[in-house]
Formats: sequence, structure tokens, C-alpha cells
Amino acid sequence: MSRTGIVVSVVVVLLAAVIVWLLRSPEPTVDRALTTDDLVLTGHRSDGSEAWVLEAASGEMATERQDLASVQLTFFRIEGASIVARADRLVRTSSGSALSGNVAVEDGDTRLSTEEMFWDEHNDVLEAGAVQFTLGDASLSGSTFHHDLDAGMTTVSGDVAAHLVQDGVSYAARAASAEADSDRLDLLGDVVVEADSGDTYACNRLRILAAEDAIEFSETVSGTWQSSTFTADDVRLDTAGVWLRGRVTIDLDLPGVDSPS
Repeated sequence: MSRTGIVVSVVVVLLAAVIVWLLRSPEPTVDRALTTDDLVLTGHRSDGSEAWVLEAASGEMATERQDLASVQLTFFRIEGASIVARADRLVRTSSGSALSGNVAVEDGDTRLSTEEMFWDEHNDVLEAGAVQFTLGDASLSGSTFHHDLDAGMTTVSGDVAAHLVQDGVSYAARAASAEADSDRLDLLGDVVVEADSGDTYACNRLRILAAEDAIEFSETVSGTWQSSTFTADDVRLDTAGVWLRGRVTIDLDLPGVDSPS
């Protein structure tokens, strides 16, 4: 065979090999996953102490994604009680974990419920949309929720509405936002409160002190009490009564006494 014939034969063989390779059906990509029951995962801090424990009734574990069912997530504080979150489902990826379905969080006397919550593992925060929140006898709702696991501070904002009970009296309140930790709840910004007795209060900060069974209004308080109008630097409601403090002015509405002409 001539040199030209050999070259042509080699080219033909190479072309045939390329065509066969191009026409060959690609092999399917297999995402290997492990399905398991009664799963327990544990996270640790840099000092080796436990930061959290994640328990699930069942789950599918893949390299880039974990899809778990019937979960309980316990966050351990360095000091104080732990936080427990439960949900029907948790999907965990490198960007964080999404809890969904009947999400409930317990932190001491604090209870929270929502339908979806995001756990940002990198920044140690919990975030959610619309929530229902309780602390002792106080209940609260808002359109956004943020909890800093390191600081133990909760922030609720957007259409914040609260129902408070103090010494047997019920109060309905609205505010721009709310902040809470393990033993107190603050309503902040344009706070408006109405008691079932008809008394009203307006201020920029309302603090609920559950341990003292007291409510404190501060940062310029005005309102009505038993039909009398008042202003004060701050007001405290507790089992002993109503305390007006600081620079106080009050226009008393006394039965049988006419206003000066």
C-alpha cells in the first residue's frame, strides 16, 4: 500500500471513531444518596463544645443536599436554656437550612410558630416571615422575624400587633417593631395601646417585664386614664396600680366638678 493510501486509511479510522463517540448516548449522572431513619447530626463550636444537635425521623443524605423529615433542632447556648425548633421538614444545603411545615420554636417561656424558617449557619441567625410569638401572658404577631443565636436577641417588625394581660386587665397594642430576649419584650416606635377598661396609652417604647408582672411605657407617654388625660416621662402598670413619673401633667375629669369657664 502506498504512503498516500496509509494516510487515507488512518484518517478514515479516526473519523469513524469520532462519529461513534459523538453518536453514543451519554451515561446518566447518578447523584448517590443515602436514605436513613432516626438520623442525628451534631455541630460544634471552635472550642469543641456542642453548638447544635439535629434529629430527624428519616432523611435522604446526598453530597450537596440533605432532605430530612420530622425534625427537631436544638441550639445550645454557652449560658442559659437551649432553643428547640421543630418542623415537618428541613432541607439543608451549603447556603443554610430551610425548615417548613408547622415550624415551632421554644426558648424558655417564649413560643413562636410559623410555616417557614431559614437557619443561616454561617451567621448563626434564624429568619422567618409572618410569625406568632408569645412570652408569658403576652402574644405578638409580625410580618418578619430575626433571631441572633449568639446574642439571644429577637426582632419582629412589620404590622406588629400584641395582646397583653397585666393584673387581670387586657391590652391591645400596635407598634412599628418589637425586640425580645429571654425575660423581656419591648414594643418600639409609635406604640398605641388600648385597655379593655377604656384607658389608652401612646409612647415610643413599651416594655413588658414578665418576671415583675409589670408593663412600663417610656419616651414621652400620653393617654387617658379613667377619662382623665395625662402626659408623663414614663408610666408603670403593676399590681400596686398605675404610676405616672417624671414631668407629669394630668387633666382630671372629676364627677360633679365643672370645668373652669
